[in-house]
Amino acid sequence: MISQSTVTAIGPLVDRLAAANVALGVGERSILGACVQSAMTPQADHFEGQTGWLEAWQQSLMADTLTGATSHFAYNDENGDSTSFIPCSLHGQTMEEASDHIARMGIDLLATARNVVKPAILYVIDQVSAEINGKSTPIEPVEVIDVRMIDSWKSNVVTNLLSHYGSMRGTVMMRRDIPMLKMPEGLAEHMRTGNSGIDDAFQLAMTETGMSVEDVFNSLFGVAEDIGTYTADWYIYRNRALVQLLFVAIASEHPWAGSGMSNTAWSTLMNDLANALGGLCSEMMDRFTSDIKNGILFIRTDGNRVYLVGEVYDRFLEAGGSPEVVIGKVITKDWTTVRSEDILAKKDVYLEGWRKWHAAQRYQEEATKVASIRKAFYNAIAKFVDEGDGARQVQSPSIIKERAIDRCNTIMPSHCNDLGKAAIHIVCDLIYPGTPFKELILRIDELVGKGEDGEVAAGLAIAEFVNDWLVAQVTYEKI
Repeated sequence: MISQSTVTAIGPLVDRLAAANVALGVGERSILGACVQSAMTPQADHFEGQTGWLEAWQQSLMADTLTGATSHFAYNDENGDSTSFIPCSLHGQTMEEASDHIARMGIDLLATARNVVKPAILYVIDQVSAEINGKSTPIEPVEVIDVRMIDSWKSNVVTNLLSHYGSMRGTVMMRRDIPMLKMPEGLAEHMRTGNSGIDDAFQLAMTETGMSVEDVFNSLFGVAEDIGTYTADWYIYRNRALVQLLFVAIASEHPWAGSGMSNTAWSTLMNDLANALGGLCSEMMDRFTSDIKNGILFIRTDGNRVYLVGEVYDRFLEAGGSPEVVIGKVITKDWTTVRSEDILAKKDVYLEGWRKWHAAQRYQEEATKVASIRKAFYNAIAKFVDEGDGARQVQSPSIIKERAIDRCNTIMPSHCNDLGKAAIHIVCDLIYPGTPFKELILRIDELVGKGEDGEVAAGLAIAEFVNDWLVAQVTYEKI
């Protein structure tokens, strides 16, 4: 039934359309067309003489399709029995069926969106994320590594040892002079003198370096290295050299059972090792002390790594330095100084070098990222249609994959900031084309993002869809 209030509400719109010489129409084969057609009944002519045309028309919409009755009426059969009937109007029946159809359509759309389309979108998002994350690379061109002396270097035991061997700097024990000893059983028990000072110092040094007593043994007697030489990466292994010196200091007490060496030979071996290690550690400690005093920050660069004096690096950061300054210095290849103070004085220059490098890399990284995402989306779509339920797909897997090549290549850098939204567009465009699922899911996500409850958002989105769907059935022409 079209009420008087409905007619009154559309009055201004009718006046505006008439003033603009616009006539509205409706598709004859549409639901809206059926509703309009059911309201265009000639029965209004039957009432026009008794009342106004509008009222007569509205009353006719309630009239029973066969009898024209507008209220309950009685029907007497051939036996004289009376039966009461409720009018069944063409317009009322059409509106009811249209409402039922629209309601079922809304329920089916939501169910399919939740149970079919959304899982497909989430599948693609997971596949794309896994492929992209698996190919992530560090964004900085240089890795900054700060190298530090363990606290054991400060102990009284070590200080006394270094003082004792200070005159032995430069002593080297060649590998050919070091026998390949067999590790004795119960080695840890051999490495105790009963002197808590040296025993505790050795245990602490192993803890700080993460070495075991077996590791120390093998580093002395199980590898083909000379002892006491400065290697290219000496700064990495100086803490190990200290642990080796403490090991030798303890082991020199007496030969191990089964070593096959006399006391004299054992004493000579350990004394030579102690001289080489003691001289090396003494020299390393003096170099460290000098680096701290002079603020030497850089030790060495090795490929894409730069090694720094950790203790100087701490002061460098406190004074306003940063990893970016260090990286900028490496990028600019300015080796005129390695002192912290001088580097800080030119930190703006080094920061600018770092920024320029990033600016130059940004375009390439973005292009690489977009290419990776495009490929990941294609792989995800192809895998989904190959493994998925073909009955749920509008087109065959081969056609979808063929179209996916061009569609995935439309992904732009701006799309990479919201892969979830990109996935909605791509999945719906390729796997469910010509359906309203994309607009429906996007609108629900938008409403939820604004704070709406999920069920409320779904209801609002469906209502908007139905409104747009009905409006699309309306035509207009200038008259």
